[in-house]
Amino acid sequence: VQAPKQAGLEVEAKAKADAAISRQLAHARGLAQGQAGLRASAKEKLSENDAAAIKIQAAFRGWWVRDCLSVDNYCATLIQQVVRGYLRRMEYEFDYYRIVIVQSAVRRFLAKRRANEARPVATMTPAKAGEIPLVSTGFVSRVAPPQPAVV
Repeated sequence: VQAPKQAGLEVEAKAKADAAISRQLAHARGLAQGQAGLRASAKEKLSENDAAAIKIQAAFRGWWVRDCLSVDNYCATLIQQVVRGYLRRMEYEFDYYRIVIVQSAVRRFLAKRRANEARPVATMTPAKAGEIPLVSTGFVSRVAPPQPAVV
């Protein structure tokens, strides 16, 4: 069983809480309707407890918004990190492909130059006139050279 003084305090606290809630609702309705004058008059009529409650609520709401923004910022940073990594990998693969193409072109050029330097030079003599097309293509005739006559 509660003491009468304690019961009276509880009733009084409940009445103050109800009054604060009704004032806040009225204030919210006034802001929704665009009545800025109600806001100034409501601040003047607030008791110390009501003002403290509003400050606590404002601090909590501010913290909540900042916390949500930090989570959003983290998510945005993570998405940027993943996209940038993907783009760098694609850029690397494309660079690698270009390097391979250039290397193959240089190797082909050097191989052709070496092949041209290694080819026998065709000399224009009447005896080898029939072999000119074969020598120019790099083919050496398989016909045995004529043997000197034995006397």
